[in-house]
Amino acid sequence: ALPISRPQPPPAPPAMVPWILLALCVMSTSASGGCGGVWTKQFREKPKEREHLSLSDQRMLRDLDAILNRTGMQPLRDRISAGKCPFGVALLGDVTWPFAPEELEGLVEPASLLKVVAVVYSYLPWVPVFFIVAEFCINRGTRQLWILAWLFCLISMNELVIKKIVLEPRPGSMMQLRGENGLFEGSCVAKCGMPSSHSAIAMGWFVLACLDAAFRTQMKPSISRAVTGERRKALTFVRSCCLVPWVQKEVLTSMEFVSFVTFWFCLMVPVPFMRVVLLDHSCNQVALGSLMGMLLAIFWWRLVRVLQVRYQHREGSRVFFGLLCHDYCLPAPEKEMPSQRQQIELSALSASA
Repeated sequence: ALPISRPQPPPAPPAMVPWILLALCVMSTSASGGCGGVWTKQFREKPKEREHLSLSDQRMLRDLDAILNRTGMQPLRDRISAGKCPFGVALLGDVTWPFAPEELEGLVEPASLLKVVAVVYSYLPWVPVFFIVAEFCINRGTRQLWILAWLFCLISMNELVIKKIVLEPRPGSMMQLRGENGLFEGSCVAKCGMPSSHSAIAMGWFVLACLDAAFRTQMKPSISRAVTGERRKALTFVRSCCLVPWVQKEVLTSMEFVSFVTFWFCLMVPVPFMRVVLLDHSCNQVALGSLMGMLLAIFWWRLVRVLQVRYQHREGSRVFFGLLCHDYCLPAPEKEMPSQRQQIELSALSASA
């Protein structure tokens, strides 16, 4: 009998195909037409993309044309026609400097001291990043490598995937916002704003730092009873926290932990609120960004904990062909505690005795 040739099923697509297709969709998606303000070159030179605006956005554009044609609006109309933001200047790092030109006085909301503080807070999440990069170049340790890997995953997910899929503009892109005095206000950043990367980095950093510090803290009473000595120790610890985002000490006291959490709380937690004050993001954008940063920080911290236990025997040695030093060790309080197997053996011995 002749062998019956059965048709072979088609080969299954590789596991990487869905990810490649998703990457191609993201790369082919343009965020310029839907997120740029009415003064941007991309918005003015792509009329086809304006046809896909919602009915409310089209109505706002018609109302804006009617407003700009009124008497007294010539400086604002000239500013928009020149392709310049009427609210101020877009700084490096997607931050708006909220000082409008003098000719727009009485048309655009003036800057306030709170908005200047918001500009400063918008750059605070990048300060520890700079020190971590510098420390990694000097020490080349696994502690700094894992922090940089977390930052890379968070920023890539926000900037290259989610923002290009959601395509939500920043506040005031259609000149639809009015301030306390009834004047125009908004953001000068022409990129999409959902979710907020500044909020994600700030809140994720705060969660990562607190989780790492909590497992390095021993709740023991302080030996020194002098109040001035304790204050000096707390100030010294706060100064050390200004340079690195992770706790460098193996064991922390309760006072050091409280000062550490307080320091990072005052530095990072106000960032989402300040981004809303500066009008570079809406409340929904900073809420989603903060949630994403905290969730990824919890997942990343748990992943690092598993790797710390698995590669505990390599602590202090060179890894990755001698390029890195494994200095991200388990917390000292956990090393002093007996393992679960040792606890079972001790309990069995005590029961038999």
